[in-house]
Amino acid sequence: MKTFARIVVLTVSILLSLVFVQYAVNAQSHETKSADATRAQGADPSKDAIKVFSLVNSDAELLTQTMQPLFAKTSDTLIVYDKRTNSIIARGAESELAILEALLRRLDEAPTYSIRNIGAEQTDTVERREESEVNSSSAPVAP
Repeated sequence: MKTFARIVVLTVSILLSLVFVQYAVNAQSHETKSADATRAQGADPSKDAIKVFSLVNSDAELLTQTMQPLFAKTSDTLIVYDKRTNSIIARGAESELAILEALLRRLDEAPTYSIRNIGAEQTDTVERREESEVNSSSAPVAP
């Protein structure tokens, strides 16, 4: 009986060892394939960087949702957001991060308004307000 138990323990140990070896080989193979795919795209996986982009005029969550599909099909760039700081955090090749930075700078610009956006009624109100300010600020000159 003891011999049978030893054989079972030994067999289980061998099987577990084979499972771990197979897992390690698969993991290494996956890493190698991923690195080969990255190199084929012209990027060096050892040159990945992480950057934080703080946003002032835009919502980080919305811009992240906009940027993710742009980078998902062409690179391994990972883009996430931090709601507390309204920032976007990205990891990827430096060339991809430079493109992302340029896009984010452009999309985070403060909105500009043109006088063309003001209707006739609003223009009339602004002109009347300016006239009243000019009239109230000019005091009568003493003789």
